[in-house]
Amino acid sequence: MCIRDSHCVLMAIIALFAVLAPSCNGAPRARRGVPRIIVDTDPAMTVLQPQFPFPTDIDDDLALLFALYQQQRGELVIEGIVTTFGNANQSSTHADMLRLAAEAGIQAPIHAGADFNSSLLEKTPGTDFMAASLKHPLNPWEKPPTLVNIGSMHTLASVVSQHPDLVSNLGDVVLLGGTTVMNKPISTNVFANLNFKADPRATNVVLGMPVRKVAIPMDLCMQVLWTQREYDLITQPACADSVASAHLPRIQQWMKQMGNAEYTSFKSWPQYGNATGMFEGDKGTIPWDPLAISYVTNPEWFGDERCFEMQLLISHKIIFSKEMSCDQCAANQWVYCVVVPMTVTQPVAFLDNLTAGLCNTKLVKR
Repeated sequence: MCIRDSHCVLMAIIALFAVLAPSCNGAPRARRGVPRIIVDTDPAMTVLQPQFPFPTDIDDDLALLFALYQQQRGELVIEGIVTTFGNANQSSTHADMLRLAAEAGIQAPIHAGADFNSSLLEKTPGTDFMAASLKHPLNPWEKPPTLVNIGSMHTLASVVSQHPDLVSNLGDVVLLGGTTVMNKPISTNVFANLNFKADPRATNVVLGMPVRKVAIPMDLCMQVLWTQREYDLITQPACADSVASAHLPRIQQWMKQMGNAEYTSFKSWPQYGNATGMFEGDKGTIPWDPLAISYVTNPEWFGDERCFEMQLLISHKIIFSKEMSCDQCAANQWVYCVVVPMTVTQPVAFLDNLTAGLCNTKLVKR
């Protein structure tokens, strides 16, 4: 109870500024209950393609634009971004991220992570930022930032290897990768499980952490396909000044090259396109990384959560994946255990939200 009315007003104003003011790292401060995320990503939309033997994906860039849209709607706050390797080498993904940030007006701090073949004990601006974020004292009502790993698992693995005491500070961890199909090869298909096989040892460090983790696996992602319907939605006149509109040729290339390659690789999987009603001979492109962002903001669009023991058997080049009870995973402190949503229950809602985000994230005029 306030002793004086003026004191009550003053305290209310202070509380309001505490909620609305930007944080010290430049990101807007989250309202209570709104997830704060750190995105570890390997964007490659503007990477020169001929240097690679197969087409690179643009799903990270789509996910980042989608996350920015969700932030503008008050659904989340991007606390920071770390650029890692995967779709391209780290210098290329970092350059792509800086360009995307300039085009979209992303204000969150961007830090460079490690590159292919880096040691987990190597310090980078990205590992230092993530470690500092986990060390930062929280207000009583705040949760630690959600770590959304949509590139290689190297950054998080590096942080917990260098600072094992920070494992207990972890909050929600979302991993884009893995599979619930037992003994799936990790080396024979260049389009499958890129995030997990980009650095297998780092992946096992993350999977082995004694904390609850959510995996968005390949057999979930392939249930939803981006098709001509979605392309038509982002090429409407109202979207003409969007960031996506500046990259339509690249999006078309992604749809054709990645779509064809994924169709060839996954058409025999029963999950392929089953949520979006694909028919024999139809082709689409798997959106991948935006599904991880959507899980953070709209977990109700996913269903049938189960728990799996999951680990890369590096010498055999396969993923060991076995369903087990969530109680058993909890009893084992979640070591090599993940929670997996098995179905996308609202695929149209997801795709419509994604296309709305791409349409409404406007190109910053310079």
